Amino acid sequence: MRVGLFAKNTPLSKNFEVILDWPESSNPKPFNREYFSAYNLGKSNKNIDYFCGPLRRLGFKDSVYFAKSTHSSVLQFTDLIIGAARQFIIKVTADDDYDSIGYDLTLKLLCKYHGYPCKIIDYGMNFSPKNEDFNKLKFEIEKII
Repeated sequence: MRVGLFAKNTPLSKNFEVILDWPESSNPKPFNREYFSAYNLGKSNKNIDYFCGPLRRLGFKDSVYFAKSTHSSVLQFTDLIIGAARQFIIKVTADDDYDSIGYDLTLKLLCKYHGYPCKIIDYGMNFSPKNEDFNKLKFEIEKII
């Protein structure tokens, strides 16, 4: 749903491919069913409407693709960015002063996050629940920007 909203609101491209890491259970059926529903109906399998509507109307490919991160540079890069964001969140919420290359990398990449500069935590990072850790993260991002 988030990627669909991004696609709906971006003028950059109308040619989207969804590439997922091969499921640990080696069972892609739940992902295929979910994508089929999102692509054709604009709904999740649980009948929740996608705010962006059917993905087919936004230029998405008709099929989701699977790859192993060991063989996909796109998934390897994604793993690095997500891992860095995870370290950033841990460092901020744990009030820890340990050195973190992930924290430092995320600082450099914040300007690339969707929603920059004012709505990173709403659009670029999904953080739930909105508790004290959420407030620490929001304060840290606002302090940096």
